[in-house]
Amino acid sequence: MRLSNAARRWLVIVAATTSAGCAAIAGTPREYDLTFRPVTGMRLAHDVSTEVTASDGQERRSAPKESSKRVINILAADTDSYSVRVAVNGTPVPCVLTLTRDGTLKRLSPDNPNGPAPTQEQVATASAVLKDAVGAGLGTAPWRVGSSRELALRIPVGAAKGSEMKLTATLRRITKFERRRAAELTFDGEGTIVGQDSVPMSMRISGTQFSDVQTGVVLLSAMTATGQSNIGGRLVNVEMKQEERLNLRASAGL
Repeated sequence: MRLSNAARRWLVIVAATTSAGCAAIAGTPREYDLTFRPVTGMRLAHDVSTEVTASDGQERRSAPKESSKRVINILAADTDSYSVRVAVNGTPVPCVLTLTRDGTLKRLSPDNPNGPAPTQEQVATASAVLKDAVGAGLGTAPWRVGSSRELALRIPVGAAKGSEMKLTATLRRITKFERRRAAELTFDGEGTIVGQDSVPMSMRISGTQFSDVQTGVVLLSAMTATGQSNIGGRLVNVEMKQEERLNLRASAGL
């Protein structure tokens, strides 16, 4: 069958239009929602390890490696907020924390209302650590591969005060981690940590995090912080490494 010139021109126009439309669709960057999406009954069991090394150029010392098991139980969750109870090494924290979907602390309900109230610093630290642990620190706006944004992170080093770090987070790729579809992000930034002795320490931090695409839960977070501080007239170099890994076998509701 032979086509007329008019029919051929029509087919060329249709093909060109279709190709252009497909190219536009294929070229549209895909967005990923990495917001933490808890459900009632969810349990998140993380294995946490921290290593600290200090050196003054003459002597190098390493503190004993600290390891702990942290379990976060979602007691209730709705469209606006969720309530959690945390246990560390099998010992429950004697309160229930209620947070909004972006990880902001909404309410702290102690088990014993007549007991001593937690300090403002304890509440702020618990809220920040919990926010980072569940992945709420990534925010609620969608992500695209290659996109970056500014974040704040608290490093829970003992009773450190003012340990907030300003970071740039970048979504590198969507991949597989522990057989789950995961977003791989990298972090880079700096800040100052003030410890119990009130000696400030300027730190540089970098790390990698894998977040579950389906739930927003942190599957793995590995951070390294390096810095210097003047202690007793000596310049001391400090390196801190912290890893949080989700134990999928001990977790539920994912």
